[in-house]
Amino acid sequence: MRVNIGGTWTRLEALDKLPVHSEEEMDRDAIQFIREWQEGRTSFTFHTSGSTGDPKPISFHRDQLVASAQLTLKVLPLTPGMTALVCLDPRFVAGAMMIVRCLVGSIDMVIRPASSNPFTKLPEPIDFAALVPLQVTTVLKESPAVLDALKVLIVGGAPLPETVVSKLKDCHAHCYATYGMTETLTHIALRKLNGPDKQSAFHLLPGIHASLNELGCLVIEAPHLGPPIVTHDIAEWTGHDSFRILGRSDEVINSGGVKVHPKKVEAILERVLDELGYTFRFFIAGQPDERLGQHVCLFIEGPPLSEAAESAMLSHLNQWLSTYERPRQVVFCRSFVHTPTQKIDRYATMLRSIPKK
Repeated sequence: MRVNIGGTWTRLEALDKLPVHSEEEMDRDAIQFIREWQEGRTSFTFHTSGSTGDPKPISFHRDQLVASAQLTLKVLPLTPGMTALVCLDPRFVAGAMMIVRCLVGSIDMVIRPASSNPFTKLPEPIDFAALVPLQVTTVLKESPAVLDALKVLIVGGAPLPETVVSKLKDCHAHCYATYGMTETLTHIALRKLNGPDKQSAFHLLPGIHASLNELGCLVIEAPHLGPPIVTHDIAEWTGHDSFRILGRSDEVINSGGVKVHPKKVEAILERVLDELGYTFRFFIAGQPDERLGQHVCLFIEGPPLSEAAESAMLSHLNQWLSTYERPRQVVFCRSFVHTPTQKIDRYATMLRSIPKK
């Protein structure tokens, strides 16, 4: 198999002779990971993204990475001789697992920096890619035709807005949203986003089992992952092996004793704002309220709207939301803060955006 780094193809067996002097840090990290894998390293440590708390290290055995990769290779399916785009940071699990899938499945890999549009100036067509929502949105805006050349696209790291999903319906590639996390060595469930077999919920991969605990949070069991993994993701079953994520237990807003799930409100806002012609990014979070305990706050990326436009927007939104779901505060942010894995860092964004009293 081959590896393309910095625009140059190198046979895998010759990679150890390639000097690591690239200007791109990601190139150096990828080469280092591949070399350690080829040398037989047995333990790998990844840090969580930090989007829902302080990043923490989690260690895995090589066999666990191989088992996860083999499951993906079998389900999608991916075959030897394909070409994959590695454009996620290999210091984190999503980027590292893309490399492992290529190494285990004898798939050629093109390594590119983790930019918003990693498809620029590619040496040849790509068969398989893993992207985060920000990358998908950018590619659809700047060069949507490149997605048609793909055979398989997986999207993870954060929920993909339904307005973006709708733009993938005519894409020739098989597009999937993934559900997973560092603790599960990336995805343990997939949702088909386009084609006649598209799905509205995540479906567990073969051999993966899950249940809900007393808080309604997903508990995941898999042979290659060890003890059950208790998540903070509140879910509902839609079938014997399929589920939807309603939100996170640590993000629930308690407003006047009523529990408000931000993801549910965001899904409604996404549809309504799209109808109004707004394309800015946003998220919902709770803020302290002397009377209610917490109230719903709408964070918007971009310059402030005029007072009249903001009032009209909220008036329209309120028609679709219950009393406690309605935003009682709107905060405009010049730009959202991101984690190293390109997720929106809600906590850091709120700290930077809410005026100190």
